[in-house]
Amino acid sequence: MSRLNFNMNHRFFTFLLAMCAAFLVLFIIIFPEEAFQSSLQGLNIWWKIVFPSLLPFFILSEILIAFGVIRMFGVWLEPLMRFLFKVPGVGGWALAMGWTVGYPSSAQITSNIRQQNLITRDEGEKILAISHSSSPIFIINVIAIGFFHHMQLGLFIMTIHFISLLLLGFVLRLYYGDTSNKLLTENNHFIIRSIRAMFQAHQQDGRTFGKLLGDAVISSIQNLLMIGGTMMLFAVIIKMITLTNFLLLINKLLTHFFKITNLSDNTLASITTGWFELNLGAYQISTAQSIPFIWQIALICSLLAWSGFSVHLQVKSLIQNTDLRYRSFFVSRMLQALFSFALTFLLWKPYQILFSNVEPSFLNTAPKYVETSNTVWSIWESTFIFILILLCTMLFLSIIISIFKAVFHKFV
Repeated sequence: MSRLNFNMNHRFFTFLLAMCAAFLVLFIIIFPEEAFQSSLQGLNIWWKIVFPSLLPFFILSEILIAFGVIRMFGVWLEPLMRFLFKVPGVGGWALAMGWTVGYPSSAQITSNIRQQNLITRDEGEKILAISHSSSPIFIINVIAIGFFHHMQLGLFIMTIHFISLLLLGFVLRLYYGDTSNKLLTENNHFIIRSIRAMFQAHQQDGRTFGKLLGDAVISSIQNLLMIGGTMMLFAVIIKMITLTNFLLLINKLLTHFFKITNLSDNTLASITTGWFELNLGAYQISTAQSIPFIWQIALICSLLAWSGFSVHLQVKSLIQNTDLRYRSFFVSRMLQALFSFALTFLLWKPYQILFSNVEPSFLNTAPKYVETSNTVWSIWESTFIFILILLCTMLFLSIIISIFKAVFHKFV
């Protein structure tokens, strides 16, 4: 009976996807100019921002894994990652990359270390959930300065974002527990263990540097092409549902179902758009005069945690060669979105005490998404410094925890 229900659900889902694809093709035929312009807009964002910012990190992550550097970091970060989230130390690299570069870079690293059998499925799902973060550069430069013209507001949004990730990590720690085998079983010094683990990982890989570099470039470009394709596809989908007034229909149904009368159609349309694509939804929310300022911040914080169906599709594509389950990722994003929404109202008053001038100064112009030709390349230095500081901090805490455990076991 359960197998019959599964087959029926699978057939219904397949039929639904087929109808959506058919409507999308029909829309492109009816509105070829609008579809072309929206697809070109997605391509422009991917080529100018996403491609140059993620390609070097994707290539370097492949090389670091092959040379065993990730395994070495795993030994260093083992005490801290197990103490906080009950995952192996190799997850620290995905955490550092996700919290600095932003999504979906951590999904690629988590997929790689899962394919290398460095983590279990449960550990991979935990690492994927807690490392899936928006870039601090994006939060400060685009959301705070570009949309609201307030850099201090970016610090508040970033604080909410990372606190919600920590809360999510502790919830997942309680849910999954610690059922995996310990990575560290030797009694040698952690530096000796890390160097030994690095050489063992490089020996197991066995590729020469030339072969490794070529494979890393090909794999990274393939993943980025997939990301660019999904961005262009969702740009066309958003344009389609905007031109066909489908969002207005959804908003009227939601308004009738939840009996919401104090929110306009444009407000609900902005929220619905944000669930599909983060950048467009955040911009529309920031320019919606009918939404109170605190609600604008709360909604944008929840959208940053949710990250949009466009990014969800990218993550799902990156983990498709592993046994990591998308539904676990989906639930974790819902939880973080709820945490972010609640934390915004909880911490807003204390933040106002510290920064009294957080109201946006729109002047006579609406917030703009300012693009410059050197935006991505100009933040490379600060990004690397942030990664180094984060890794050094995690290493220092790992050493302190290791010393504490050694002293505790010695005297107890």
